[in-house]
Amino acid sequence: MLAVAYQYYLSDLLGDHVNDPVLRDTLVALSSDCSSAAQRAATKTLLPVLGKASTANAIRLANAMHTLLTTSWSITDAGALDIIGSDGTTIYTVESSVCVKKGVYRTSKKGNVSPALCKGWQFSGGACYHRLAFELVAIAQGFETR
Repeated sequence: MLAVAYQYYLSDLLGDHVNDPVLRDTLVALSSDCSSAAQRAATKTLLPVLGKASTANAIRLANAMHTLLTTSWSITDAGALDIIGSDGTTIYTVESSVCVKKGVYRTSKKGNVSPALCKGWQFSGGACYHRLAFELVAIAQGFETR
């Protein structure tokens, strides 16, 4: 079902270019190999057609699918997604509105303690690949319940 969810999300992301086989094949291949070299090659293909923002989102989406296929993840009782990060040790907990490092906290200058946010969440405006993985799992679960 994850593959169906990935195709569904790709269709939405590609918009008018949904039937372009080169773009689709590039993104499907990237979901299997998310190395830096593969991401650079995909960017060269996608950027002229999709533009900067959509290309970045497409690469994050492929990275999310790759992560779901190659690392451990689980759905918590509360409905959040626990997923192992690219370093192999950090666990991220993704809920509908935030992505945090599990068990890691930060203290503000005022002394307030809060969960440490995922750097991708902070610096990409909430579009980290963990969040996209959460959305893929949610879409897949929606397909399973139909």
